[in-house]
Amino acid sequence: MPPVRHYLRIGVAHAKRLIEGTSMPIIDIAMACGFLSPSHFAKCFRTFNGLSPQQCRATTPAWI
Repeated sequence: MPPVRHYLRIGVAHAKRLIEGTSMPIIDIAMACGFLSPSHFAKCFRTFNGLSPQQCRATTPAWI
């Protein structure tokens, strides 16, 4: 795996943990994880996780 893809995977994994574990707005999560645009973040997130950030948030239990 090229280094760029490895670091992208790390950023997406961190974003997923924030989506599932916090109530931060998704745009703020994208910026906190180093993505410069919401569309690029959503595309990368879907590539690695198979669903959009919004879908991931919707499947997270509300008690978190």
